Amino acid sequence: MKKLGLLYLMAILSTLVFAVEPMPYDSTAIKDVMHSNSATIGAVSKAISAGDWNAVAEGFMQFSANAKRALGYSAPKGDNNDWIRIWNDFLSAAYQGVGAAGARDPVAAKKFLDQLTGDRNVGHPEFRG
Repeated sequence: MKKLGLLYLMAILSTLVFAVEPMPYDSTAIKDVMHSNSATIGAVSKAISAGDWNAVAEGFMQFSANAKRALGYSAPKGDNNDWIRIWNDFLSAAYQGVGAAGARDPVAAKKFLDQLTGDRNVGHPEFRG
């Protein structure tokens, strides 16, 4: 339980780090994030099925790195607060996914992977350039 609490604390602290003024939107950087997320979704899904918990944890950590990177930029269009909220939700699910990997819990890992996919699907129509 201490590890899970630490992950939540890290998520909160990483959000505070990005409370500063974001950089202007960078299409190339965000496309890199999106491509990485797409590839990682497939890889994590396969790793969950295979019970490869190291790969599951690494995948969720990649999601968290991608979310933190995206939070450094302003929204390409629409409400920047919505952009931040969606990426923070994504980041939270990524950290919880790491916890699920640590617990070797395929049901929870799949739940958080589905949440990440849902967050992606919410953001695309609102922000996709």
